[in-house]
Amino acid sequence: MCSSFRTLAVVPALLAVCLIVSSVQPQAAVRNKQDRAVTDITGGKRVRILLKSGCSSISAFVNGTAGIVCDGVAVANGVFAGDIRANGSSGGIEAIIQGKRYHGTSALVVIATSGDPVACFQISSKRYRGSLVLQSRRGGFDVINDLDIDDWLKGVLPAEIGASSPVEALKAQAVAARSEAVHKLARPPHAAEGYDFCTGVHCQAYKGMTDEGTISNAAVDGTRGIVLTVNGQVIDAVYHNVCGGATSSADDVWDGPPEPGIVPVFDSRSARGAPNLASDEAMARFINDASMDIFCNSSQPGYPNYAKKYFRWQKTLSAAELERVCGVGRVRDVVVTERRASGRVRKLRIEGERGSRTVEKELPIRNMFNLWSGLFVVRVLRSGNTVQSATFTGAGNGHGAGLCQMGARTMGFMGYSFTDILGHYYRGTRLERVY
Repeated sequence: MCSSFRTLAVVPALLAVCLIVSSVQPQAAVRNKQDRAVTDITGGKRVRILLKSGCSSISAFVNGTAGIVCDGVAVANGVFAGDIRANGSSGGIEAIIQGKRYHGTSALVVIATSGDPVACFQISSKRYRGSLVLQSRRGGFDVINDLDIDDWLKGVLPAEIGASSPVEALKAQAVAARSEAVHKLARPPHAAEGYDFCTGVHCQAYKGMTDEGTISNAAVDGTRGIVLTVNGQVIDAVYHNVCGGATSSADDVWDGPPEPGIVPVFDSRSARGAPNLASDEAMARFINDASMDIFCNSSQPGYPNYAKKYFRWQKTLSAAELERVCGVGRVRDVVVTERRASGRVRKLRIEGERGSRTVEKELPIRNMFNLWSGLFVVRVLRSGNTVQSATFTGAGNGHGAGLCQMGARTMGFMGYSFTDILGHYYRGTRLERVY
């Protein structure tokens, strides 16, 4: 369980991030040079978030004065920017700012340095903290938001758990999201494309300043630099929407070895021990048991309406629908052949008139049948040797590993602290301040 957190005198995890990026990424020399120029004006630990890809032109607005960096070299500072118009071509990027032309062969950066209430830039109706990066790509350019990691988190929390969540749940979400980001910065998922993260749930959802809230921003500021660690290493603190009553381990749903701190737990204050839902019978009993005191139960006070449908759900596919999605002709059987202790289906076999196929891993199984989670039992209705329908009865929404956002919300409403919440979902971890 999480205990008290300590401040590291030296920050080995972040140093490791910098060393790994410098040594394995071929674009690192250019990025580091550009990042140094940006940091000279703004300072701080930063992330690069893709906002738009493959643009030929863009209009933006900077609130206040700005610094300008072309191809890694700071060429102006304290410029009143206002409206910006940029165009991309095979020769690079050209931007017109206050009537003056700026050109970047590989990248052009506009850094908002002052504004009211905060330094920011705007594209269409959305505002963003930090810097606007236009990075050449295939005759056009990508639009990237370069900003302090905690300023980025202020746009993540409302998009992920919701700015109206209890403050302790928001703090827990901030620490989890920060930990996942710091861990992944060692090998950013989009490094080959010249940025760290995208704005979708594939990375972490991000909407800029659009939905920021006073309480959610305070939750980020109040946990600044705090991450989850095991043996001094920042963990990949993944999270999800609704666990359905039992969380999963990382290796239940993805390839690779177990992840430290990500283990199956019952989402309950009364249940003891780890889940053992590996059989269809145990899983069916669990889904139908209304007596369990589960944090993410949709009947809990303060539960958001949009998420109520996820706690327990059912979906039926007809024979025609099964034939269309399974690709084995008329379906003769749908069988779970491997279920992990967390209840997540790992392998599903489909038998049909043209043969059989086995679908492996949680996400491919979910995607095939358009299910909200891999925590389900399946019942088939036959006519002769052909399946007429398959009914999936399930629980939860998302992969189920790590923090359950709806469970964390309930714990916050119940008065649990953010350390309690993190200790519940990330067993065997501790909190450390790395910056």
